[in-house]
Amino acid sequence: MSADMNETIASIRDSAQEEFRHSGRLLSFAEYLVEVDAHPYERLRSAAQYCADMFEHFGTYTVDGIGGATQRLRVFDASGGGTPVFGQEEVHGQILRHVRAFADTGRPDKLIVLSGPNGSSKSSIIDLIFRGLEDYSASTEGALYRFNWIFPDRKALGDTIGFGGGGQHSGAGRSFAHLEQREIRAKVGCELKDNPFLLLPRPVREQVLQRAHEAGLLPRSVHFVLEDDLCAKCRAIYESLMDDYSGDWAAVVEHVQVQRYGISRRYRQGAVTIEPQGNVDASAHQVTADHNLANLPTSLHNLRLVEVSGDLVDANGGAIEYSDLLKRSIEVNKYLLTTCEKRTISLSSFMAHLNLVMFATTNEKQLEQFKGDRNFTSFKARMEIVPTPYLLELSKEEKIYAWMLEHSAPGRHIAPGTARAAALWSVLTRLNRPNAESYEKSLRRIIGRLSPLEKLRLYDSGETPNSLSREESRALLAAIPQLREEYRGSPHYEGRHGASPREMRGVLAQALARSGFSCGGPAAVLEEIRELVRDRSLYDFLQIESSGGYHDPIEFVEAVYRDALDRIEQDIMDAIGFVSEEEYDRRFDRYFEHVKAATQVEKISNPTTGQEESPDETLMTGMESLFDLDSDQEPMEFRREFLLRVGGWAHGNPDRDVRSHYREIFPELFRKMKEQIFESHRARARQVESAILERGDEGFARLPAGDRLVAEEAERRLTGEMGYCERCAREAIVFLRRARDREPEPKPKKTKAD
Repeated sequence: MSADMNETIASIRDSAQEEFRHSGRLLSFAEYLVEVDAHPYERLRSAAQYCADMFEHFGTYTVDGIGGATQRLRVFDASGGGTPVFGQEEVHGQILRHVRAFADTGRPDKLIVLSGPNGSSKSSIIDLIFRGLEDYSASTEGALYRFNWIFPDRKALGDTIGFGGGGQHSGAGRSFAHLEQREIRAKVGCELKDNPFLLLPRPVREQVLQRAHEAGLLPRSVHFVLEDDLCAKCRAIYESLMDDYSGDWAAVVEHVQVQRYGISRRYRQGAVTIEPQGNVDASAHQVTADHNLANLPTSLHNLRLVEVSGDLVDANGGAIEYSDLLKRSIEVNKYLLTTCEKRTISLSSFMAHLNLVMFATTNEKQLEQFKGDRNFTSFKARMEIVPTPYLLELSKEEKIYAWMLEHSAPGRHIAPGTARAAALWSVLTRLNRPNAESYEKSLRRIIGRLSPLEKLRLYDSGETPNSLSREESRALLAAIPQLREEYRGSPHYEGRHGASPREMRGVLAQALARSGFSCGGPAAVLEEIRELVRDRSLYDFLQIESSGGYHDPIEFVEAVYRDALDRIEQDIMDAIGFVSEEEYDRRFDRYFEHVKAATQVEKISNPTTGQEESPDETLMTGMESLFDLDSDQEPMEFRREFLLRVGGWAHGNPDRDVRSHYREIFPELFRKMKEQIFESHRARARQVESAILERGDEGFARLPAGDRLVAEEAERRLTGEMGYCERCAREAIVFLRRARDREPEPKPKKTKAD
């Protein structure tokens, strides 16, 4: 072996030893009690408390939700690895509330069941909970401890220890926890991962907790460690040692080696997923024939030591998932009734007590079938069912497909709008037609005319239909919670039916493989969706009878087609830069300043001369013409509402600068402003498009120099900050020009299955 390799090995050895010394991985019982004294809550909490604290450890932040802001748990961002779960903040919040309720009562006595359609991220949510627990257990505040029984080699240490040799114990204050391997004759672990604190007599445990409470170190009760006890094997060893040492408890715990451990999905330690199967999840067998046991002191040879194993045992101290719970037979699952309620598993020779949080997933169809079973009432009392629907927010659904494209085609360029096209069609298929008669009389006409695309925009960004007056828009925005709740609790709740991200993954894969498209793109996605809807017998959601424009997947293809064209045209206009994005912001900011001054009867500084002047009425009315205001709305009324809206946003966002968030506050005004400006420049834009397509051809050199310069700059922007490449930029222009030159693309022909 070379000298360099020897140095490398020595360096690794030294580094590993140094890390081990500082990790606190192995402790004596006395050292462990020092840890408990310093961090009583962290070292003595239950699995439910640990899980709830894990969520809080990673923290939360505010995101937009349907009808307003909501809190998102960072653990579901998958910053430490895994597949992120986009959206589903309501589901995450329900899970946290259930886990926190278990933590507060000390009794995780129900199964948290995520129920929803296929592909609604149920398993992904639980996987990220497991990953969060795994990462948390590697942190200082998330340290977990179990213990082993250590029996030293008498020849290595001499007869002075007295154990098994008939002499008096003379090692008061010592510990066998840090013996070298050659000095250990036998080592017996605890499969159930008992908390070492349980080795203290109960009265002493009560005293320790009382001191911690008086010192303000127990933010929450940890009475779990008062009610619990050692497992059957550890209790048998403990009692035998107490007999051997004539009741000298200090001598008994000298045999205790406290070991830090981490939760691990891979090694099934504190995080276990059980796939559908027919076998039970725990078993026990006697270990008298085990070679390790033969090395135990003679006084322990007559003990009937039992070793437990199985999924529930491996998961103890953490969490377990029953995947596709209702695919297992009801009879096999009946043991869950006792396991959930009493937190015990009955084995052949003893009762094992559990300390874990139990999750499950089930398909909505299976749950509906199970609700008709006579056993459902018994199971329901021991379940917390968390509906997990498909997403109804376009922007969050788009993130799913953007992530899929990034990870399924690494290194391949993806044209802008590809993920949006898939997301838009998917979400449209999931929306239910609102029942106008369920709303106040003043809202019925508005609700009755709400199209699927308008409902989607309302959910996603709070954008209201252009046809509504200001008062109608406000009333519709106030009705969003009622819209979202309308179908909740019914068998056909909103988000239960529709295109699944799993199905759309296949659509995207085929779109990327489709010939004739260099980078995929919206056009390729549309072609694949058209293929998907040709045979409506393939998927249940394609067979739902359409009503008022809802559940019409063929018409939704046309909606996506029109949206893709609008987006491409907007990108081209932005690239040409008749009015830059900065100019839009500048115009809006000037409008705000003049409106504010006009309303408060104040002067305003002229940015050119620096003179104080009256607000510019021409500037304000010019901008308002771009906003396309209602003909019956007075300008001053609009301006007052404008300022109230700014003030309301500023009040709810005190730490954010209003001037940087106009687009967020007034998305519909920005959209209308752009549309008006685009329309006035549309003819010129088509000339530039032609010039871009001619670049590289002989005809380009014959164009006026100004046209060439504008085309080159527009293409530079398209292929730079806007995300196109040269090929897909030209494909997008061709796609747009073909759409202009002919009638809207025909709908797929209806088949007999329709």
